[in-house]
Amino acid sequence: MWSTATVFVYSSLILEQRSHACEFCGKNFSQNGSLRLHVDTVHLKHRSHACEFCGKNFSQNGNLRLHVDTVHLSKYCVAFHILANQH
Repeated sequence: MWSTATVFVYSSLILEQRSHACEFCGKNFSQNGSLRLHVDTVHLKHRSHACEFCGKNFSQNGNLRLHVDTVHLSKYCVAFHILANQH
Protein backbone atom coordinates (compact mmCIF):
# COMPACT_ATOMS: atom_id res chain seq x y z
CA MET A 1 0.00 0.00 0.00
CA TRP A 2 1.22 3.50 -0.75
CA SER A 3 1.74 5.99 2.03
CA THR A 4 -0.23 9.23 2.11
CA ALA A 5 2.98 11.17 1.45
CA THR A 6 3.72 9.10 -1.66
CA VAL A 7 0.20 9.65 -3.01
CA PHE A 8 0.47 13.39 -2.30
CA VAL A 9 3.81 13.72 -4.12
CA TYR A 10 2.55 11.68 -7.08
CA SER A 11 -0.68 13.73 -7.26
CA SER A 12 1.30 16.97 -7.11
CA LEU A 13 3.50 15.85 -10.01
CA ILE A 14 0.47 14.91 -12.12
CA LEU A 15 -1.23 18.25 -11.42
CA GLU A 16 2.00 20.12 -12.17
CA GLN A 17 2.25 18.40 -15.55
CA ARG A 18 -1.28 19.54 -16.44
CA SER A 19 -0.60 23.24 -16.01
CA HIS A 20 -2.38 24.53 -19.12
CA ALA A 21 -5.97 25.41 -18.15
CA CYS A 22 -8.75 26.33 -20.57
CA GLU A 23 -10.02 29.85 -19.86
CA PHE A 24 -13.52 28.87 -21.04
CA CYS A 25 -14.22 25.65 -19.12
CA GLY A 26 -11.25 25.13 -16.79
CA LYS A 27 -10.19 21.78 -18.28
CA ASN A 28 -6.45 21.18 -17.79
CA PHE A 29 -3.96 19.96 -20.39
CA SER A 30 -0.37 18.80 -20.11
CA GLN A 31 0.67 20.52 -23.34
CA ASN A 32 -0.13 23.99 -24.63
CA GLY A 33 -0.78 22.59 -28.12
CA SER A 34 -3.49 20.32 -26.75
CA LEU A 35 -5.08 23.30 -25.01
CA ARG A 36 -5.02 25.35 -28.24
CA LEU A 37 -6.60 22.50 -30.21
CA HIS A 38 -9.28 22.11 -27.51
CA VAL A 39 -10.15 25.83 -27.53
CA ASP A 40 -10.19 26.03 -31.33
CA THR A 41 -12.38 22.97 -31.86
CA VAL A 42 -14.63 22.91 -28.79
CA HIS A 43 -15.17 26.56 -27.91
CA LEU A 44 -14.40 28.52 -31.09
CA LYS A 45 -15.85 25.82 -33.37
CA HIS A 46 -13.08 26.17 -35.97
CA ARG A 47 -13.72 23.78 -38.84
CA SER A 48 -10.99 24.41 -41.41
CA HIS A 49 -11.01 21.03 -43.18
CA ALA A 50 -13.77 20.90 -45.83
CA CYS A 51 -15.00 17.79 -47.64
CA GLU A 52 -14.45 18.13 -51.39
CA PHE A 53 -17.54 15.98 -52.08
CA CYS A 54 -20.25 17.56 -49.90
CA GLY A 55 -18.68 20.65 -48.31
CA LYS A 56 -19.09 19.46 -44.71
CA ASN A 57 -16.42 21.00 -42.46
CA PHE A 58 -14.29 19.27 -39.83
CA SER A 59 -11.97 20.48 -37.09
CA GLN A 60 -9.26 17.89 -37.77
CA ASN A 61 -7.96 16.36 -40.97
CA GLY A 62 -8.26 12.84 -39.55
CA ASN A 63 -11.99 13.34 -39.01
CA LEU A 64 -12.34 14.59 -42.60
CA ARG A 65 -10.46 11.55 -43.94
CA LEU A 66 -12.68 9.18 -41.94
CA HIS A 67 -15.79 10.99 -43.24
CA VAL A 68 -14.64 10.77 -46.87
CA ASP A 69 -13.67 7.11 -46.51
CA THR A 70 -16.91 6.05 -44.82
CA VAL A 71 -19.49 8.29 -46.50
CA HIS A 72 -18.16 8.91 -49.99
CA LEU A 73 -15.65 6.15 -50.79
CA SER A 74 -17.24 3.28 -48.82
CA LYS A 75 -13.80 2.05 -47.75
CA TYR A 76 -14.98 1.20 -44.24
CA CYS A 77 -17.89 -0.76 -42.86
CA VAL A 78 -19.60 1.89 -40.74
CA ALA A 79 -21.29 -0.70 -38.51
CA PHE A 80 -18.04 -2.36 -37.47
CA HIS A 81 -15.43 0.40 -38.07
CA ILE A 82 -13.18 -1.90 -40.09
CA LEU A 83 -12.03 -1.98 -43.68
CA ALA A 84 -14.94 -3.16 -45.83
CA ASN A 85 -12.85 -5.79 -47.62
CA GLN A 86 -11.89 -7.53 -44.36
CA HIS A 87 -15.24 -9.19 -43.62
